Amino acid sequence: MLDAILTFVATLLVAVFAMIMLLAGVETWNGAIIEPLLLRRTLLLLIPILGIGLALLRARRSLHRTRAKREAADSRENARAAGQAPPPADLARRRAKAAGGDVAAKMVAESQAQAKRSNHAQKAKIRAHVDRKAPPTSDADRAAIALASRACLAIRHVFAPRHPQRSMSFFGGVPLALDDLDWPMIHNRKGLLEPLTFMGQVDLGALPDGPARSLLPAHGYLYFFAPMSGNFDGDASHFVVRYVEGKARKDWGPQHNPAFLEPIDGAENARYRYPWLTWHDQPEKVHPRFYPRMEIELGWLEDVAEVEEGDPDAGDGFPWEVAKQHRRQQLVAFHGTPVSWNNALSAHDKPTDRLWIPVRGFSDQPSDG
Repeated sequence: MLDAILTFVATLLVAVFAMIMLLAGVETWNGAIIEPLLLRRTLLLLIPILGIGLALLRARRSLHRTRAKREAADSRENARAAGQAPPPADLARRRAKAAGGDVAAKMVAESQAQAKRSNHAQKAKIRAHVDRKAPPTSDADRAAIALASRACLAIRHVFAPRHPQRSMSFFGGVPLALDDLDWPMIHNRKGLLEPLTFMGQVDLGALPDGPARSLLPAHGYLYFFAPMSGNFDGDASHFVVRYVEGKARKDWGPQHNPAFLEPIDGAENARYRYPWLTWHDQPEKVHPRFYPRMEIELGWLEDVAEVEEGDPDAGDGFPWEVAKQHRRQQLVAFHGTPVSWNNALSAHDKPTDRLWIPVRGFSDQPSDG
């Protein structure tokens, strides 16, 4: 009842004030009072009458709304006391509110559901692989295992960088694949499935011939992932490798993870790792989620065992020393001759208050090349 009285008084004051101002505006626009005087008096008499009418109408509608709310509340209380479902109108309002809920919450829920489905599918594959009845190891299998234990892949950073990069083998960046790349996820400390950080990929079709080349597919791509966000426990050492067969097509492209990938080394450490981003209003949104992309090349190295008696270079030293020398020769052949350290070219402990010239005759002028 109090709401209806307040609505009546407020509506009456606003309506009377508005009509008086309208009448004054009309007279000001005409430059004189309204004539004849009988018409003006009639208008002045109608102003309070119309104001009271509008106020009564608003008060009546307010009273009806108050009664409807009270009746709805009473019906809900009665339904709750009787153990029944809420009235249909209340159910409709709840459903409408749920349908218009937080979009971000829906995206998180959908991402988590998709991650759970992918996680269950991967676990089912692993379980089927573990539970399979393995055939006895054959001589060919033993030979393949021995070959794999002797050979390994060496990685060389392509420097100076090539622009644009065209290789499908690189560290960092984002994977180049189809849109349906199965991005691996594992449970973090909060029990939520979180995507792993992309570490790099290898183009198997670009691998050169080598000791164990026959053990890998002729074509396809390997994608490597690791838990690098800092949100996982110490026992979450899940390093995942995905294999996609076939060759790259024109519908391939960079695949930015659609889920909420955490910054590298975690959100807590990102402000110390990237202090130049603290000027941003929301630095947590611009912290890097991927490592810088670095193009690589791969080559085969054969792990040389100890040199035994009868080998051509058995007399060049201790067997294990000769084996190390063989391995070093392979590394030099692949990576090139190591650059020797020259302390004269180092800026360590050099003066900072004047131009430092490392060697006599070193030019301090910019080069034309």
